[in-house]
Amino acid sequence: MTANKSQQKIHDSFIKQMMSDPKVSREFLKVHLPVNIKENVDLNTLQPQKESFIEKTLGINYVDLLFKVNFGDEEGYIYIILEQQSQPDWTMALRLHKYVIQIYSNHMERHPEAKRIPIVYPLVFYTGKARYNAPLTLWELSEKPDLAKLLLIEPFRLIELHKIEDDELRKHLWSGTMAFIMKHIFARDILPSLEAIASLLKEIGDRDFIYIEKILWYVLEKAESSSVEKVIDFFKEIVPKEKRGEIMTLGEQLIEKGRAEALKTVNQIALEKLQEGEKNKAITVAKKMLAEGFDINKVAKITDLSVDELKALLH
Repeated sequence: MTANKSQQKIHDSFIKQMMSDPKVSREFLKVHLPVNIKENVDLNTLQPQKESFIEKTLGINYVDLLFKVNFGDEEGYIYIILEQQSQPDWTMALRLHKYVIQIYSNHMERHPEAKRIPIVYPLVFYTGKARYNAPLTLWELSEKPDLAKLLLIEPFRLIELHKIEDDELRKHLWSGTMAFIMKHIFARDILPSLEAIASLLKEIGDRDFIYIEKILWYVLEKAESSSVEKVIDFFKEIVPKEKRGEIMTLGEQLIEKGRAEALKTVNQIALEKLQEGEKNKAITVAKKMLAEGFDINKVAKITDLSVDELKALLH
């Protein structure tokens, strides 16, 4: 180990040991947390956690500390990164956001019933001598910080397809056709919906045959229809004559694929039922043998049931 790495490990060990002491960590946070956070957090509930989010590729200049703490009645976290290098990390704001999101994710995995994310308050403890001039916010890393800030704090744009009228979708040849088909893909019969955009599909077929192939694939894979053959005939009529053979070939291939997958599913179900029946027979035989006083290991060997399964039958 090099001298620098050895010295750094000493620094890491020191800060972790000291901050694991409640009187040290509580006082540290009382000193450095802003007033509005201190008014909402109960530092008496502070508990150090074992998790670390620093990537190994970052080397030896970072240490992170995660504390669980109550914000009012809700469980939350305070996350501290110790940045121990001569110059500040220019992308620390990005790194910090990534770690906070990971804390959210880990919390939600541990609490699958939760509907809300916890409060996570991040701090960076910088020990370098150079003035800290790196951005403190994620949007300051952007060439357009005002727009980046707006995008980060505003609600995301929601497009609810089923609230868009069909007539509005039909105004837009490429994306509108895609959205129209997605909107109606689970209809009881897809054919009337396709007929409602026949003129759009015909125009697309004249300009981009591959687009039509993709639609046909999607429809035959996901949609319902009283007649698959009628759907294929419909697509055959909306494309140029020289492309109709390709539509028929693709349609037949997709139909055959569907039949093969259906057969595979049927065979799998049949196999599972057969295996279930065989096991039930084995259990019946095992119960009789155990009732007759046969050795449990011998019963296991004859029936292919495990000893644990046989023990369960005895209770």
